[in-house]
Amino acid sequence: MGALLGLAISHKLSGSDIKARNVLKKIATMSLDFKFIREINCAFILLADDHLHQGCVEMSHECCNHALSNNKSSFYAWQLQGKILQQRCSKLKEILECYEQCWCLKSYTSCSSGYGVALLWLQMGNTSKALKIIPKIHKLAPENLHIKSLVMKCASSLKV
Repeated sequence: MGALLGLAISHKLSGSDIKARNVLKKIATMSLDFKFIREINCAFILLADDHLHQGCVEMSHECCNHALSNNKSSFYAWQLQGKILQQRCSKLKEILECYEQCWCLKSYTSCSSGYGVALLWLQMGNTSKALKIIPKIHKLAPENLHIKSLVMKCASSLKV
C-alpha cells in the first residue's frame, strides 16, 4: 500500500496527473485494512484534491467524506472539505465549521485557517468573534497583507 502511494506521489510530482489518479483510484478501491489507514486516507485526500482541481466537486466531496469517516482529526481533509463547500456555494455556517475544525486541530496556529474563520465570521455579520481571532492571526504573521485588509474590513463594519 505504501509503495503504491509513493508511486502515485512520484507521478504527481513528475506531472503525470492521470497516472497518479489511476494509482490513487486503485488504493481507494482496495478493501479497508486498518494497518494501512494512513495511506488510504492520504490517497483519498490526494484524490479529492485532484478531483477538485479537475472541477469534479461532487467526486471530490465524496472522497473527502471517506477520508473524514476514517479519521476525524485530519487537518487536510477538513481544509479540503471547506474548499469544496465554498465551491458548492454551501451555507457559510457549514464552511465555518470546517475551517474552525482546522483552526482547532492545528492548536490555533494555522494562519490560513484562522484567516478563513475570521473572514467567515465577518461575512456572517459577527464582527466581535472575528475581532477575537484577528490578534491571534496577527501574532502568527504580522507582515501578512491579507490580515491587514481583514482588520480594515472589521474596522469599516464597526463604523455606523
